[in-house]
Amino acid sequence: MRGLLIKDIKFTLKSKKMVAVFFTVAFILFVTQGIENMSFITGYMTMVFGMMVLSIISSDEYDKCNAFFMTMPVNPDIYATEKYVFSLGCSLIGWFAASVFCLVLQMNRGTEVLIQSFVVFLILTLFQFIMLPVQLKFGGEKGRMVLVGMIAVLMILAFSLKKLALILFQTPEKAEEMMLKAMNWLDSLNGWSVGILAVVIWLICLMVSLGISKRIMRNKEF
Repeated sequence: MRGLLIKDIKFTLKSKKMVAVFFTVAFILFVTQGIENMSFITGYMTMVFGMMVLSIISSDEYDKCNAFFMTMPVNPDIYATEKYVFSLGCSLIGWFAASVFCLVLQMNRGTEVLIQSFVVFLILTLFQFIMLPVQLKFGGEKGRMVLVGMIAVLMILAFSLKKLALILFQTPEKAEEMMLKAMNWLDSLNGWSVGILAVVIWLICLMVSLGISKRIMRNKEF
């Protein structure tokens, strides 16, 4: 895995212009959005840095590097795991840079900024857990098309939540009652309990996604 990480890091460092563009766009967002929308900038940096792994997966497939990797002390499980480590590592770098920037500008709201940044990191890396198996399964162009389709489906589902609630609970009153119970239960938990619960759910999603990616790589023909 160490060799794959070094290879991916060197590949990324060759794209200095792309990284410079990311920081430039983040600065423009700061100027246009203002200090009150720091969480958006944190989300942007977390997401774009994490998505750099997509170009590496596409490059590996285009250059037929995977077949070469499998002749070395690398198996499909190691390859899939390395892509998750690299993607999360890049997201962490982008998140850390944005969070430090936000903390410097909002010293009086330090705890609030850190909590918001942490929540943003957890939510956006969940999207990566969907993105990586799709990319490993379908490759570059097809993977992007499938991702766009999945995003469209998620948006449709989001706009159809009210109808789905009516189907599940039959009446608006029952749906509203269940939502209130769920909100009251969350309110009854302290901050640490909510944080631990969020991390546990995040870890479960990570393990499920990684397991799917490993299975995809095992079934690939090189």
